[in-house]
Amino acid sequence: MIEIMNLHLRRTAYLEKAYGTIEAEVMNDVGTLEFNLPTTDDKAQFCNPFHYARWINAETGEKGEMYRVIKPEPLQGEIPSIKYTCEHVLATLADSVMPGHHTIGNIGVYTDEVINYVLSFQTTKNWILDECDFKRQFEYGWSNEIFLNALWNIPMRFSEPYIWKVNTLTYPWRISLKRIDTAAQSKF
Repeated sequence: MIEIMNLHLRRTAYLEKAYGTIEAEVMNDVGTLEFNLPTTDDKAQFCNPFHYARWINAETGEKGEMYRVIKPEPLQGEIPSIKYTCEHVLATLADSVMPGHHTIGNIGVYTDEVINYVLSFQTTKNWILDECDFKRQFEYGWSNEIFLNALWNIPMRFSEPYIWKVNTLTYPWRISLKRIDTAAQSKF
């Protein structure tokens, strides 16, 4: 089942007839959600671009990540349907630019402070920093940079593996920069 929410994150519909759901999570990138809905389903009226969608496991009731609808596409077949492509709400950080030139970091300014600096430019405070496993003191510079690109740039200098984790079950959504435990992977 797919839960649909409006631009104010208020539930507008449950899509019980949605089918062909594919959720693709991508490490350190923006994931996608795709689903199909018969054109005869009157709840299709709620699947507007930039409205939010969340897959819910029908067996367990567990909620998945939050996405936003970006592209409806008609499908031909036995059951005329609409295929909806959605992008992870992490992409909301690609909607805005940090205006002007910014330099932050160096001695005494740690990774979490740099992340919070980037997030502080959000017009709508959709995202907050939850956890940061790193205490680096690199200096960063950006000029008219998209928020998401600035965030992706922060750990690029690290010599250790990392992963961006998100929690979209609460609002504001939470982002964490976590260290990957490579010793745990080698046990398998």
